[in-house]
Amino acid sequence: MSTSISLSDAQEILDGLIRAQKEDPIGALNGITVGGRSYSFKSADDLIKMINYWTGMVSQLKRNAVGADNTFGRSAAIFVR
Repeated sequence: MSTSISLSDAQEILDGLIRAQKEDPIGALNGITVGGRSYSFKSADDLIKMINYWTGMVSQLKRNAVGADNTFGRSAAIFVR
């Protein structure tokens, strides 16, 4: 994932997409504008995919902000003899 977008911008986009989904659950709007950028989708399924993408982006940016590495769900064994 690219980190060229700030956490606050990513969160704003995610919040806008969620707001659009709540206001139009069948996806009839076909697009929204958040923070001066337009996002379009063909169906409610596309909107949900975009929400999932931006949820992942926000999560990644939050992990990066606290210094977490990108090895989610992995552990390393240490063997001592």
